[in-house]
Amino acid sequence: MSDKVPSEEECMELLKQYNVPENIVEHSIRVKEVALKIARALKEKGVNVDERLVVAAEAILNGELKTLEEKIVYYADKRVLGGKIVSLKERFDYLKERYGLKNKEMKKNIEKSYPKVVELEKELLGWTQKKLL
Repeated sequence: MSDKVPSEEECMELLKQYNVPENIVEHSIRVKEVALKIARALKEKGVNVDERLVVAAEAILNGELKTLEEKIVYYADKRVLGGKIVSLKERFDYLKERYGLKNKEMKKNIEKSYPKVVELEKELLGWTQKKLL
């Protein structure tokens, strides 16, 4: 695998190549915007964040969050619902309703991940000592 970070244009081309539905593309774009806002707020406080990785991460995230950039994108994804920035509670309520009503295991996993995302929010807020969004 190459160490090259794909450009924003290359990421968009991958989404087209794999016929990602338009609503998912729109969600990904909004997540990128939110993630960049967070990354820039952290950079203002002297935190070393690679914006290229933040932009490219929406195409490659899965598994354990290892880097700050992965954490930023993961958190941003949990704050976007459709085209809006929402609270974590609102986003997780949506996830439980959308995916957990028919699948108890999925609902349990969503409920289990909520406190972890709240902790991640505290971690990111701790870097800036202000509200990010």
